[in-house]
Amino acid sequence: IAGDGQLCYLKDTDEIAGMCEHAITELKSYKMGSELTSVLAGAKAIRDGKVHVGKEFSVAAFARHAETDSGAKPVLLMPTCKRGDWRTAAHNIQKLL
Repeated sequence: IAGDGQLCYLKDTDEIAGMCEHAITELKSYKMGSELTSVLAGAKAIRDGKVHVGKEFSVAAFARHAETDSGAKPVLLMPTCKRGDWRTAAHNIQKLL
């Protein structure tokens, strides 16, 4: 799925969203909190090329094989920069299963 290539703030979880999967290893936290530490760390990681703003999203969904309510339910919506390798993809799939 294509995205707009912008970061956003998730009010319900107080987190910054929209960075690629590399942010998992590069940043200590996505939480905004009451100061700008996470924002500044995220901006620096993006400027340094360690983290990218996701322009596409990897999506995973499960569907029940049943007569009712058989529609697919998304369980993962992850911004990606498409610079990962097969190991990263396999790891993410393994976590879902």
